[in-house]
Amino acid sequence: MQDKVRDLRSALKRLKQMEGQYIETDVEVDPMAELAGVYRYVGAGGIGLLLNEKISWREYGRVGMILVMLFVAVLVIEGISTFLKAYLNGRIKRNTTANVIISVCIMAFFVYSLSAVKDVSTSKLGIKVVGAIMHGITHPDWGYMFMTGKSGVMYLMLETIAIAVAGTCAGAVFAAILTLINSRKFVPAPVAFIGRLVVMAIRTVPVYVYGLIFIRVTGPGSFAGMLTMMMCSIGLLTKRFTVAVDNWNMASWNACKCAGTGFIARLRYVAVPELKFQFKDAVMYRLDVNVRSASTLGLVGAGGIGAPLIVYMNNYRWDAVGSILIVLFVVVLLIELLSKCLKRIH
Repeated sequence: MQDKVRDLRSALKRLKQMEGQYIETDVEVDPMAELAGVYRYVGAGGIGLLLNEKISWREYGRVGMILVMLFVAVLVIEGISTFLKAYLNGRIKRNTTANVIISVCIMAFFVYSLSAVKDVSTSKLGIKVVGAIMHGITHPDWGYMFMTGKSGVMYLMLETIAIAVAGTCAGAVFAAILTLINSRKFVPAPVAFIGRLVVMAIRTVPVYVYGLIFIRVTGPGSFAGMLTMMMCSIGLLTKRFTVAVDNWNMASWNACKCAGTGFIARLRYVAVPELKFQFKDAVMYRLDVNVRSASTLGLVGAGGIGAPLIVYMNNYRWDAVGSILIVLFVVVLLIELLSKCLKRIH
């Protein structure tokens, strides 16, 4: 039976028992090498702290149990969301008693949620640190921002955009395919139910867990980041696409079906033209999210601008952090403008 980790000494003892996990050296550690350790968290509470710990110690059985619990939570939330949507849309009969019960339940859950916010406090040191952060962000390192080469902000930002775009496009393709087996308008209800469970399971896994999984498969780098963005995109885009299809008026589809038009032809000439705007909006929104998510994948060594961002934050280089955040803001703004331009064109 493995020893429990109680302090630094027991942690070192545990690492010595794991092949390749304990290394002694008298060479100064490169700050960039910290990213290989990856299992960092920001101390914001919740189950992420426990998940991080179990991944760090390779207790994958317990990691699996945490993910199962997350899946159950997502399943419950999805059920509540579906019920409330049907209730508010009038598909479920409403009455005063039901309104009161639902309102009380929502208020009770809100009050309970507030009880999870503990240790609300500030200090003079904390305020000074925040001031230093804001000063650095508002006085960025312009030299670093326009540095050329693979270590410069521009190159790393382009790599981040490439990761986000490739992951979003690949995810959109798989999401479109999964939508066909997620909507009851295309397949029988039991098949659609199983398909939605699969997509829900994909959405359950946190982005950093996907990053850690793919790093084990492909090694650190941008390809692992692209695969991570793809999996995260599949979950959200399939849900958005399915909602669009479920709300779609299929009069033209059914008319073409009665006329003997084949399934592929109906998809190409009926479904795609009528649903492309909803699909495009969903993809552009996911691209926006993926650019920001890819910017933090440096936490798990998955390439992009997240790696230097974490290093500079750990070393209190807030001017360099400011440079990165300004470039990131400009990129997100350009994506938003691009989305609006595409809407006007159509």
